[in-house]
Amino acid sequence: MLGEQNPLEEWKEIFGFGSEPVADADKYPSFDELLRKLQEVHQANIALLDSMSEKDLDTPSKACPPDYVDFFGTYRQCFQQVANHWLMHQGQVADARRTAGRKPLMA
Repeated sequence: MLGEQNPLEEWKEIFGFGSEPVADADKYPSFDELLRKLQEVHQANIALLDSMSEKDLDTPSKACPPDYVDFFGTYRQCFQQVANHWLMHQGQVADARRTAGRKPLMA
């Protein structure tokens, strides 16, 4: 959005588009490390959002790939996708739990 380096770039190979999950836990950061980084990035996003006006949110993204303009073309759309991202993963977890024969986390 801002044309800066992705703060999660170091994990692109294991979590990025086209990556394939593996059953070896040693290939991944620890849960504590993931949670720490998640909280750090979340707080930075909230601080950035809080610093912006409604007009700022309609600013065109600096480094949006042409094929993704409909999703990430403005700052507002980028923040919306940050929120939507959580929902996507909740669906994935629900699918994985169902496949494993487990009950939903929330009824």
